[in-house]
Amino acid sequence: MVPHTSPPSRTVLVLCVGALVTFGCSKAQKAPEHEPGLLSDHAARFVPEDTSLDMVLPSFALDGLRRAMGPVPEGWGPTPTFTLEDDTYFARIAIEPGTDLYGTGEIAGPLLRNGARTQAWTEMPNPSTGGPGGLAYDDRHNHLYQAHPWVLAVRADGSAFGVLADTTRRTWMDLTDGIRFEAPAPFPIVVIQGASPEEVLRELANLTGHLDMPPRWALGHHQSRFSYPDAAAMRAIASDLREHEIPTDVLWFDGAYMDGYRLFTFDDEAFPNAPDLISELHDMGYRVVPIFDPGVTIDETFPLYQEALERDMLLKRPDGSIYQGVVWGSQQYAFPDYSSRATREWWTRRMGDFLVSSGFDGIWDDMNEPVIYGVVRWGLPEDLPTRGDDRYRAGTFTEYNSVYALQQLEASEAAFREAYPERRPFLLTRANYIGGQRHSATWTGDNTHSWDHLLWSIAMIQNLGLSGQPFSGADIGGFFMPAGMREARDPELFVHWIGIGAFYPFCRNHSAGLDDAFTRQFGGGPSQHAWEFGPEIEQVYRQAVERRYRLLPYLYTLMRNASHEGALAIQPVFFASPGEARLRAEDRAFLFGPDLLIVPHWPEGTIDNTSPLELPNGFDREITLVGETPDVDVALPRIRIRNGAIVPTGVVGQTTAYDPSSPLDLYISLDENGAATGTLYEDEGEGHGYLDGEYRLITLRAETVDGQVIVTLQRDSGDLELPSRVVRAHLYRDGGVTTVEGMTDRVEIAAVP
Repeated sequence: MVPHTSPPSRTVLVLCVGALVTFGCSKAQKAPEHEPGLLSDHAARFVPEDTSLDMVLPSFALDGLRRAMGPVPEGWGPTPTFTLEDDTYFARIAIEPGTDLYGTGEIAGPLLRNGARTQAWTEMPNPSTGGPGGLAYDDRHNHLYQAHPWVLAVRADGSAFGVLADTTRRTWMDLTDGIRFEAPAPFPIVVIQGASPEEVLRELANLTGHLDMPPRWALGHHQSRFSYPDAAAMRAIASDLREHEIPTDVLWFDGAYMDGYRLFTFDDEAFPNAPDLISELHDMGYRVVPIFDPGVTIDETFPLYQEALERDMLLKRPDGSIYQGVVWGSQQYAFPDYSSRATREWWTRRMGDFLVSSGFDGIWDDMNEPVIYGVVRWGLPEDLPTRGDDRYRAGTFTEYNSVYALQQLEASEAAFREAYPERRPFLLTRANYIGGQRHSATWTGDNTHSWDHLLWSIAMIQNLGLSGQPFSGADIGGFFMPAGMREARDPELFVHWIGIGAFYPFCRNHSAGLDDAFTRQFGGGPSQHAWEFGPEIEQVYRQAVERRYRLLPYLYTLMRNASHEGALAIQPVFFASPGEARLRAEDRAFLFGPDLLIVPHWPEGTIDNTSPLELPNGFDREITLVGETPDVDVALPRIRIRNGAIVPTGVVGQTTAYDPSSPLDLYISLDENGAATGTLYEDEGEGHGYLDGEYRLITLRAETVDGQVIVTLQRDSGDLELPSRVVRAHLYRDGGVTTVEGMTDRVEIAAVP
């Protein structure tokens, strides 16, 4: 037994830390999947003594049943100490001097989390949960819409380990002195260790599930609004985007499309013949994604409510009455009990039928923390009974609150797959739990039009990635308007936001309008379409989006790495040199994949920017992509390419439509040995053929031979041959750039003095 410590004058629960001596130190009734021991060579599970099946739910975080392979060897790595103190269960892990802490999921504030104390608990920000901003959250809110009870620790030498508290209960993460988790019930701890942060994230993805390869169109520019109120407004924004040549792939339907916010309905007055409208938008090259809330309107004439009531699908109070709470329009709503498999299957069937009949292309699950607009608290009561099913036992909502969205997403993904078996699913969610990346992308919720929120968006997306969710973004421009700014947006802030937001993995312009009573009260404002700010800002906005579309071959490759390895598209700068202490806290610049360094310009006085940026070495050359001039258009961040990298880029179109015969441009920066490498992944951009080998993974190489640079493209895996196409190599050197054209698999660049 590993020694354990206890604080003075406390009752201590003696622990079985990881089965270091025997494999079965807990009682026989322990849930088999929570047996302590090695889960892989790099991951181990540790369980407090006497943890029984009645005390711990099966894991929601891990992807499937994860049985231990054997006992944890002596000296394997970081080991938790479990204690019980005044009805609170603790797990502690000490850290070495020089260790920096990250992760903890979705929280506003800086990238570095040392010293923070936050919660893993899904809840919409409201006046009772944080700062005086109420719904307009800030860095004083200790929890937001998602729950990731996970901490990534990076040691002084750049090696790393991660710690997962495998519990759905309200969990505090205290990083003021090492790593400490606190919860009202016992919980297992999973520890992952690796030689680098990337290795830890790779193992985290192996355990909690991999992101599905997204459809290519999901990586384009998205346009949304709460709400475009009717079909005419949807047609207008669709036409305006094309007229102003802002590349855009996706339009979003917020709540106005529904009949009084009733699920799986259309407002026939505002959106007559909605499937025809959606087909019309398809003809213009758009995909269309609608919002869904979990609440079912309580209306005896509403067939969905009648069916849910008759089939006993809704959460009830302890006295057996249907639980109801106010959401939209002061109406009462009931809530599906997703802990039950029967309810999830019902949701799958009803949503799938609606997708097929409407023609929508994706799913947006919102308000799924879940939310009621209460007087004091805005979440569901924790004592509501939950039914459970053959895997997840009956309990109370305190055990299911943080996985309510996760179970809804499981059912929603199943709906998409049944409706469109030939397509790749695309789902977006506001609430989620660790491991939810296996179902859905996410965004950082109802942020605010402010410089602080623009800055925080970088760290929030990075820490979501460092918590296992690589596909996320933030509302570009900000959702809410701050008090005192309701009449006009700050043009400088808006255009800087798209300059940075064009590099988010999920890139969507979304804001709250004034046509809804809710947003009028809490911070709606004027629309934020690029052309409304004048031709100069429109031009910079267009160039920012065109940069993204130019980089789509590179971004698509990054998302393939995310789906295979848990790699991140947007990375902290310290990933370039994990052992370099000066980089650990930098969150004003970031890496876009391993090969591009993105350096925003932060105007004086906009953020706390008194210290110079700490940037990694080895990114010596700056590139431009679409004729932009960052010296003049300071809203466009500078892009530096890593020495020794080849970055593949494509042509800019109004959509992400894929033509493998179109020219391929390679941006090249040689290392000290006159060499460079890169990778390009290509498939059809939609469908599941890539799972059966219908793809090509291409290695890009540049070598200097007798003063001449030879660039080659070699297919390393996949059944798709190299297409015949023009290949242009742009070789960046200290003296400038040389561009040479070749074909298909080879470019030769003559010696340059």
